[in-house]
Parts: sequence; structure tokens; C-alpha cells
Amino acid sequence: MDKRNEIYTGAQGRKSVYDLIVPENWNGQLILFMHGYKGYKDWGAWHLMGKAFTDENYAFCAFNFSHNGGSVENPIDFPDLEAYAQNRYSFEVKDAHIMVDLLKEKFAPSHIHLIGHSRGGGIAALCAAQNQNINTLITLAAVDDFEKRFIQGEALNNWQKEGVFSVKNGRTLQDMPHYYSFYTDYFENEAQLNIGENLKTLQKPALHIHGSEDEAVDPSCSLSLAKHSKGKLVIVEGTGHTFHSKHPWENDQLPTPMQEAVQHILNFIQ
Repeated sequence: MDKRNEIYTGAQGRKSVYDLIVPENWNGQLILFMHGYKGYKDWGAWHLMGKAFTDENYAFCAFNFSHNGGSVENPIDFPDLEAYAQNRYSFEVKDAHIMVDLLKEKFAPSHIHLIGHSRGGGIAALCAAQNQNINTLITLAAVDDFEKRFIQGEALNNWQKEGVFSVKNGRTLQDMPHYYSFYTDYFENEAQLNIGENLKTLQKPALHIHGSEDEAVDPSCSLSLAKHSKGKLVIVEGTGHTFHSKHPWENDQLPTPMQEAVQHILNFIQ
């Protein structure tokens, strides 16, 4: 089974898309992947990572968060900056639970393993702690604390005053807006969104993988995640935030550091 750009209904009733590949000799287990900040399921070499798992008879699903700025018609670029501006962490947690429960109901996998990259790793951690249908948590270059990643000082004051701040997208050159509700939503839902406190309740196997040269999220974040989850920490030497992947990825092979990360995951879940 190979489903591409299937539609699901996420937070606030907004529709988004997912891909699902179920190999012919499916072992009954499913891997669900969550992209990070300014990300999407079709970025870089994620599709080859998925193939590495389906080659080992795991089903693989990747989805776009409902308010990532993509649309059902155009899931790769960011045609809906209004939806992007409205996004918040609680929406992404809601999307994650919706996808887990959808896959559990429709396909009844024996195990669901969550993998989240960067910000998606933080969302995966929360979902794994909160959702009984999750069996395993795996994070790649993940953040460990959403609160500390907010802008501070005068920039924060200006955000509150103006109601919006923007970040340049290096690929599309768009100014990506964030409404101030993104900030207030965290504190309104802090019990649900505090990664460290939620991970302290985790009663499932957890694996945290990080590149030693990560330029976007310090490797100490995965050390913190492993401490809270009582999970396993793996540092992949000599690689950065995307494990040598980039977009577009025009090679038909995974970059070597990502191959190493995939092998650590397979060793962990097999």
C-alpha cells in the first residue's frame, strides 16, 4: 500500500495531508514521523529515511502539521501564511494525537513508534507521554523546552505590542509570520506543553539521537530529554541539525550520518 497526500482533519478543523507506505511483508509495526519548524513531510531525504524502514518491513507514515503553512493542494511550499501565523504548539500536539488515533483505528498496528525531528521531536515527546497508543519515542535533534526558545527582551516586547513577528524562510524567501497567540498559548497550556515535566511520566522506551555539530539545537537538549525520559542517548559525530541532508535532496541514497541514525533506530525497535 502506498498512499500519498491523503487528507486528515487536524486542529481547528483544518485539513492537511499525510503519506503512508505499508510494505507487502508488513511486520505489523508502524513508524510515524513528525517534521520540525518551517518543515514538511517532503523535505530533503525524509522519503529515503521512510524507505529504509519500509525495506525492513515497517509501515511508515509522515504528515504535515495542519498549520505549517502548506495546503492540501500545495503541501511543499507555504501558500497559506495566515494558517502559519495562527499556529501554536497546542495545535501541533492535537494534530499528533489525531494522526496516532487515526492510524490506530484504520490499520490497527501492533506497535506505533514516534519519530520527531527538531521541534517535531518535542511534539513527539509530549504525544508519547500523553497517548496510550504510542509504544516507543524516538527524537532526532530535538528541542527539550519550548518556553526557552521564545524570543526575549525588547524583541518579545515588540511582538506583544505589534501582535506579530516574522522570520525569513531561506528557501522560499518568504517572511513567515507568528501571531502573539503563539506565545500566550504556551502559558495557557503549560501543563500539556512542558516537555520535561511530561517526559518524567513516560513509561515507554525512548531513544534520543543528536548530531555533535548541530548548529540549530544544541546537543545538550537531547541530553536533557534522555535524563527526563530515562531513555538512551546517541550522539552522531561530525554532523549537524539535518544529519547532512538538505533540500532538495537529489541523491538516491541517504547521507551517511542519517544512515547511522536509522540504524540506531532499527537496533532500538527490533
